[in-house]
Amino acid sequence: MAVVEITPLDWSRHAISPGTTEIHSGMTTEIVRRCYDLHGFNLSVVGDSQQIDFLDPILGNLAAPDRTKCNWTVTLVQACEVVASQARSRKLWESALPEGPEATVFEVDRIRTLFVADHFEMSVDLKSRSSTVRFTSQGATYIRGTGAFWLLGEIMAATGRFLLHGACLIEIRSNQAIALFAPSGTGKTTTALALARRGMALAGDDALVLETSDDTTYLWGIPRGLKIHQQTAALMPWLSPVLGAWETDEQLVRLDALRDLVTIASTSRRRCGAVIILMAPNLTRHEIKPMSKTEAITHILSDNLRRAAGGVDANGQAAFAAIARLLAATQTISLSLGPDPCSLDSSLVTGALESNANFS
Repeated sequence: MAVVEITPLDWSRHAISPGTTEIHSGMTTEIVRRCYDLHGFNLSVVGDSQQIDFLDPILGNLAAPDRTKCNWTVTLVQACEVVASQARSRKLWESALPEGPEATVFEVDRIRTLFVADHFEMSVDLKSRSSTVRFTSQGATYIRGTGAFWLLGEIMAATGRFLLHGACLIEIRSNQAIALFAPSGTGKTTTALALARRGMALAGDDALVLETSDDTTYLWGIPRGLKIHQQTAALMPWLSPVLGAWETDEQLVRLDALRDLVTIASTSRRRCGAVIILMAPNLTRHEIKPMSKTEAITHILSDNLRRAAGGVDANGQAAFAAIARLLAATQTISLSLGPDPCSLDSSLVTGALESNANFS
């Protein structure tokens, strides 16, 4: 599936513009704009200056100078309440968010909405190529979490790009991207850090973007902070310079704070050279084996494909096709870590790839 080219939007098409003011509960707030350059796709957020950076935990390193035109605009609106208008709508998904509140995704007239009662609603309008985020005062925190990822994923999918749960590493010699897939809590961050410590570069440990164009697949990592688990820190004592006191079992560490400890890659889009599926660890040694495409896609989809009430929706089907193209065009191996992740050298991975096929 080719990447869709989007014609830039003009600000005259939107109800509010930067530099204007709005009044909420008797208070006047300035409307500002924040822009992000997603490798030629310009995303812009317009709204209250206090919440304008709600995408920064994901896209902060991709912030760009202000632009008068963009490919997609997200408008933030603070409201006293949010009420879902579900008339004639089709429910796609309903479940609790990781943060706790129940959420519903529904669609009507090519507008898809994530609704969390008393907190927020986020819409993606495919016709106008724009989004609106309405949130209450108690929902201001929630729009920065799972909701922000949902919104970004829907915007990406609408333009032929797919936000996937996985780490993105760079093989330095070839400058190719390597995707590392594994469910949360199974050692993906630990493995990515080990490889970036010994021969590869880290572009992102938790989310990546897949693009397909003609016969080539491209990846780029989402450069957000890393959640370092206490168990990872115990296995990798060299992380101690960037860690503080443990108040919970995880600490958030900025990607750039790791530069003195591991090699950090730029956010550039790169050709994908290989896919690694992380398997359960073992008690003897690191094991790297070729993996069939069928087994690989089963692992990836189990962690990345959301099933709607009536089956897989259009975005899911498009993501399935893009992942299938990724696997068809690249080598796929499985990796099971031994008891000492610090001994995992990138040469073990590249050596396995080179012995299986040409990796250049």
